[in-house]
Amino acid sequence: MKIVGVAMVKNESDIIEPFVRHNLALVDHLHILLHASVDPSGEILDRLAGEGVAVSVEHEADFVFNKQSRFNAAVASAIERHRPDFVVPFDADEFIAAESRAVLERELARIPRDGWLAVPWTSYVPTEDDDPAEPNPIKRMHYCRVLPNEIGEPVKSFFRAETFADGRGQLTHGQHRLLRADGSIYPRIPAEDLTLAHFPVRSIEQLASKTMAGWLARRVSEDYQPRASHYWNSLNTPLAGRRTFAELRAVAERYHIDEELQNVEVTLRPLRTNAQELRYGALIEVDTLARVYRQAQDLAERLGSISSIVAREGIDSARMNQIIQQRAQALAEREALHEKLLIQAAHIKRRITRRNRTIKILGSVAAVLLFCLALAVYFLAAR
Repeated sequence: MKIVGVAMVKNESDIIEPFVRHNLALVDHLHILLHASVDPSGEILDRLAGEGVAVSVEHEADFVFNKQSRFNAAVASAIERHRPDFVVPFDADEFIAAESRAVLERELARIPRDGWLAVPWTSYVPTEDDDPAEPNPIKRMHYCRVLPNEIGEPVKSFFRAETFADGRGQLTHGQHRLLRADGSIYPRIPAEDLTLAHFPVRSIEQLASKTMAGWLARRVSEDYQPRASHYWNSLNTPLAGRRTFAELRAVAERYHIDEELQNVEVTLRPLRTNAQELRYGALIEVDTLARVYRQAQDLAERLGSISSIVAREGIDSARMNQIIQQRAQALAEREALHEKLLIQAAHIKRRITRRNRTIKILGSVAAVLLFCLALAVYFLAAR
């Protein structure tokens, strides 16, 4: 069984080394798309490759693109180059949590040809027990959140390469679903003994950098959708770098969860890993100002180039603005429809949950009544 991981990486120097070392203990190769990174992530990957580890890197300098289609192209490239049996798509803050390679293979073997394995996150949260002097996030952070069953963690899609090859499959944004070519969702099967340890919120500076620079990139991306990006927008603030530790933890506890939770339970569950020690820890750099400046610089150059073309070619700027407004209106209408469908789906989910709870209660009552009836029959027969 040949397993290849595919990841899109941007400004992840604080976690990229343990990401590579940990996951390569379970998969055969990592195919990484390095996207417009301005921190030392690329240098760390080069040094890892120089050690002879099984990692290959594609470079993408332009941060303005359709992330979903570009990631799917990277998956197709990885399948063509490495010929895997299975593909594991993830981000640099995600670590396969399995007891062994044998467990991972057993889980992957359960995937039907036309289906995908739904692997849930185990999302880690910074706590006061963390050692701030420890640069390795997976060695520093040992507590993960525990969500109510009716909410649950988001899932990622693991799948057979043949399901994706030749354009038959496409991943959604964030790799949370696997779609057919016609846009319908392939059937999913839940993972049984497998999760993804997830470290999205690691420090105040890292979160500020991620949200501020990330928001700029999302806003100008071709696949920008207001509803899909509302969470990032809610975290993007000029004071992002001045959050208190309590605010940082609150963000981590509610990361990517739509429901408003008052109190999120956390539990001690250190990730079992062979990537405890960092060889390139001295290269870690988390600089919000540098990253945001680079994003703004690229945007200014792009805007200046467009303005020059408009002036030189005599393009009707009024007509261009009208087209942009029409497109924005169409996107807003689509978002409103999507929001309506989500509300209806949530209502149906709640009804199903209540129905299942009622069925369990009735089943328990019936079992008690049957037991009482059996006792009555037994005593009557004994007489």
